[in-house]
Amino acid sequence: MPSEYELRLLKELVEIDTDSSRKANYGKIADLLKHECEDLGAEATLVSTSAPISKENPELRLRPNLFARIDNGADRTLALNTHYDVVPTDAAEWKTNPFELKTIGNKAYGRGSCDAKGCIAAMLGAVKDAKSRTNVEIILACDEETGSEYGTKYVIEKMRKRIKSDSAVVLDDRPLLAVGASGGVSGLMTFRGKGIHAGYPFAGKNAIYVALDFLSGLKKFERIGEKEVSRYKGIYLGKEKSIYVRYSPTVIRAGEATNLIPGTCSVKFDLRCTPEGSTGQVTREFRNLFDKVKKVQKADAEMRILFSHEPYATDEHTDIVRRMQRILGRKLYGGFVANDATYFQRAGIPAISYGVFNDSAHKSNEYVSLSDLESVKRNVVRLLESY
Repeated sequence: MPSEYELRLLKELVEIDTDSSRKANYGKIADLLKHECEDLGAEATLVSTSAPISKENPELRLRPNLFARIDNGADRTLALNTHYDVVPTDAAEWKTNPFELKTIGNKAYGRGSCDAKGCIAAMLGAVKDAKSRTNVEIILACDEETGSEYGTKYVIEKMRKRIKSDSAVVLDDRPLLAVGASGGVSGLMTFRGKGIHAGYPFAGKNAIYVALDFLSGLKKFERIGEKEVSRYKGIYLGKEKSIYVRYSPTVIRAGEATNLIPGTCSVKFDLRCTPEGSTGQVTREFRNLFDKVKKVQKADAEMRILFSHEPYATDEHTDIVRRMQRILGRKLYGGFVANDATYFQRAGIPAISYGVFNDSAHKSNEYVSLSDLESVKRNVVRLLESY
C-alpha cells in the first residue's frame, strides 16, 4: 500500500479541479506543490506566464509551472516531470464525486488520479523516501492536455540555462519502460451549407449533411494510417498492440434550434503518429486526403490545426534506459498517447516515460491502482539510489 504521505497528497491534488479547458485553479495547485517541494528540501520557483484560454477564447489565464531543484552536490542530475492539469469532467457520468478521492479495494477514484496526479504523488513520495546521491530537478507543469505550449515546453525553453539534468523520467505513462510516445495533432474542420427555417429544407443546404458526407470520405485515412507501424508495441487492456498512425473525429457542433437548418457545422479531430514519426508528416498526409475529398464532393470546407504535440523516441543505449532496464526488465515499449518527454529530447536531454497511467485515463470513473502507485514510487526510489 502507498504511504500516508502519497495518499494524503493525492487526496489534496484530486480535490482541486484543474480543468485544462478552463485553466481552472492553476494558481492554487501550483502554490500547494511549491510548498510540498520546499518541505522536501528543494529550492522551488514558479515559472509563469499569462496566455489566452484558447485560440477561440482570448481571455487571459495565468499558467504557473513549478521548477524545483534538490542539490546533493553530485556530478549528475536527474529530471522528474509530470503535469497537474486534467481533462474536463461530466460529474453526472461518475459513480463517485470526481473531485473527492474515493478508495474502493485496490483502486482510488478521482479525476486526475492516474493522469497524472497519482504520478505527482508517486514522484514526490520517491523524492521523500530516497537516500539519493544524485541531484534532482522537478518540473510540475500545466497544459499537457492541450499541447504544453505554456507548460513543460515553456519551462524548458525559459529555464534552459538553469536546467542541469543529464536525463529525465516523465511520469505520465503506464508502469512499464516506454522509450517513445506517439505525437498528437488537434485540428478543426468547418463545413458550410445554407441555413434556413426547417420548414423549407428544399431551399437550404444542411451543413450537418455536408459534414457527414465529408467525414465518410475521410474514413479511408484509417486504412492509410494502419500501414505506418512503429517498431515498438504499446499496451491496451493488458495486451500488447502495434502502434500505428490514427485519426478520429472527436467533437461535432452545429445548429442552435430544432426549427433552424444549420448553415455551418464544425468538427474537431485528433491525429496520432508513431513515436518515430512526425506530426508534420501525418498532418500533410491528412490534408492531402482532405483536399481530395473536398474536390470530389465540391464541398465548402476548410481545415486548420489547433495545436500539436511532437512524438519522441529515445536511443535504447542511453544511460537512463539501461538503468531503468535493470529495475524494470529488458522489454521496451512505446506509448499510444503523447507526453512531455518530447521537450526534454528536443533539448538534448534523453528521456523515458513511466507512471501509473491506465485505461481509465480521460474517462468517467478514472482511478489509480494503489499497487501501481506503490510500485512506481518504489522503482523511482531505486532509480534515484542507483546513482
